[in-house]
Parts: sequence; structure tokens; C-alpha cells
Amino acid sequence: MYRSYSDQQYFTNNLCECSLEYFMAYSFLIIFNLFGYFLIIFNVFNINFGLDSNTVKFVWSIVWFLFSCILSRLFCIKKINTRDEEIPLFNADFTIL
Repeated sequence: MYRSYSDQQYFTNNLCECSLEYFMAYSFLIIFNLFGYFLIIFNVFNINFGLDSNTVKFVWSIVWFLFSCILSRLFCIKKINTRDEEIPLFNADFTIL
């Protein structure tokens, strides 16, 4: 079966790389999981999880973590037909005059 270039990148890209995409992905992973911690475990909004609240919280936290991992991995996919090197945010050779 034929897979597209982005599907191959999802499974074959590096786990860590010094690039803007990976920085965004790891930032999203940390912030999204902190939000999930306060939403599910700390129960900020006083959600009634029922009689087996610890079990329900555990299942929801596992689902939340897996969902955040899948979404953050999508940030690591590079666009087709783009250069591998990034445009630098700061260039020391830049002069105004």
C-alpha cells in the first residue's frame, strides 16, 4: 500500500531535532498535558467523575496523554518542497544603513 510523504515522516522522523517544528511540538506537549493535569487530576472545574472517580481519572489521563502525543508529533512533519534549513530569526550581518 502506498503511503504519502507526510505519513512516512510521522513514523520515521527523529525523536528530537534542533528546529522550530520540534520546539513547537514539545512546547505544545508540555502545555497541553499541564492543562490536562489541572482539568482531570486536580479537577479545577469540579467535574463529577462518579463512584469510581480514581479509575475514570486514570483512564481519561491516559487518553489525554496519548492524544497529546499524537497531536504534538504532527507538528514535527515538514512541508513538502521546502528547504531543510530554517530562515534564521537573527542575522548578525544585517545593517540598517
